[in-house]
Order: sequence, then C-alpha cells, then structure tokens
Amino acid sequence: MNLLRAARLARDTVPTQEVRAAVDQEIENFEQAVPALKPVRDMAEHFDDYAIGAGDPQRIDGATKPRFTLYDVWYTRDPETDQAGVRIGTYELDTSATAAAVAMAERVLDQLLPDGEPSATPRQIEQILRGLTTDGEAV
Repeated sequence: MNLLRAARLARDTVPTQEVRAAVDQEIENFEQAVPALKPVRDMAEHFDDYAIGAGDPQRIDGATKPRFTLYDVWYTRDPETDQAGVRIGTYELDTSATAAAVAMAERVLDQLLPDGEPSATPRQIEQILRGLTTDGEAV
C-alpha cells in the first residue's frame, strides 16, 4: 500500500497532465492486476474490527453487524512453481503481486525520469518512492 501511496504522490506532484495521466494509468493497471491487495491489507491491518464484526465488508446499510468473525490466515507455497502466497478469508495474494508492484514502480519511474536516462535501479526506486531524489537530496 505504501507503493500505491508513493505512486499517487508522484501522480499528484508531476508538472504535466500527460505524465499525470500516464502514472494514473499505471496505478489503475496495478490495482486491476492485484485486486486482492486492499482487502488483504485491510483484514490484516484492522483484524480487531473484523473480529467484532465492524470491518467494512461486514457493514450492512452503514450499520455494523454485531457478530464475531475470525478469518483464517494461511501461508501457501505451490510445490510445482515454488510460488509463495498468503490467504486471508476468501482473498489470496501470491508472489505475482510483488512482480506487479515492481513493474508499476519501474513504469512510474520511467515517467518521472528525464528522457534518455537509463532504467532506475532497485535502490533508486526505493529512494524515489520514499520521496528522495536518486542522489539522496530531499525533494
């Protein structure tokens, strides 16, 4: 989710509408590629709300349904591909979410870096997404 926040920050602060639109499209592509990200994050982060029936999906017409809900958390590994994952309730994330996140970060950075610059390294991605330039100076 921090990656999405950083991408949205980049979108909201770039100087041209063209770059904003391109970054916005990358965000949309990522969210479509990993639809379980937000529900899994919400269920893990707000487990206490879900336990007492106050999680967002448990609300009916804006009211909280007073019931105890326990969502099992499962860690998975596909024996054929060795792909790891996590499942909470009916939602599952696997390592393809990581690949989608890295791809989005790279494409967003491609929009932010001047033409002719080489592809960003993982360290540069990390620094830029933390709100720093590649040389460590605060933006």
